Amino acid sequence: MQRNQKFYQAQGTNLDFTNPGAINTINEWVSSNTNENIKQIGTQISPNQILFLINAIYFKGQWTNKFDPQQTSPYPFQLSSGQKKQVQMMSQSNEFLYNETDKFQAVNLPYGKDGKVT
Repeated sequence: MQRNQKFYQAQGTNLDFTNPGAINTINEWVSSNTNENIKQIGTQISPNQILFLINAIYFKGQWTNKFDPQQTSPYPFQLSSGQKKQVQMMSQSNEFLYNETDKFQAVNLPYGKDGKVT
């Protein structure tokens, strides 16, 4: 664990997953480490879970092609469970690199000036 702390600023802790407050401890860590941009990463811990490896990041860059807030609308989003829920989605029309399989869709949205990080 010391090597992970030294090279990656990783944190490790022992947490009793049978304690109902354990999920709150995890969510507080995520919130703290994302400047409260991600407030919750989980809602419960299943009895068969013995380890969590969490990497919580958020994007703080400027898109090369900015999104117009007026183009944000509710769209269906499919969870890994197959359940769908409505979420606010940004949209725009342009030419972007795109990839799709039967399991995911991905688009390359450049950020920074002229698509170059500055």
